[in-house]
Amino acid sequence: MEHRGALVGVARLDAAHFAARRVLNTSSWLSSEVRGQGFGREMRSASLSFAFAHLGALEAHSDALDDNLASISVSRSLGYEANGEDVLVAGAGARRLLRFRMTSTSWRSQFRAPAHVTYPPARSTGSVSRENRACATRTP
Repeated sequence: MEHRGALVGVARLDAAHFAARRVLNTSSWLSSEVRGQGFGREMRSASLSFAFAHLGALEAHSDALDDNLASISVSRSLGYEANGEDVLVAGAGARRLLRFRMTSTSWRSQFRAPAHVTYPPARSTGSVSRENRACATRTP
């Protein structure tokens, strides 16, 4: 995501067997300088709009560590449903991972302002890959 000409965040969509399943995962990173200003929600909303309106996804999944309250808040505010929990083991520690799910039906049932999403022509057939990149821009 760009804001005033600077890269402030990155959203990623990835999937295994997307052409057959139509299910993808969303993830993102947001610069600490702009957190708490609505960019995370806007970026996730643009990602979901791209996934459902442009790629034809049926479901989008996301997850967050249980102490990542900002990410959990964004997921809930956009209408994601809880979709279970897991344990993430890193080194000697274990952390709780919360899973979320959004369906295309749920996405379309809510009013959505169109997102300004630009992307180059797809270079692959029927799959979401590194070659299919999108950039959401926020206009001041």
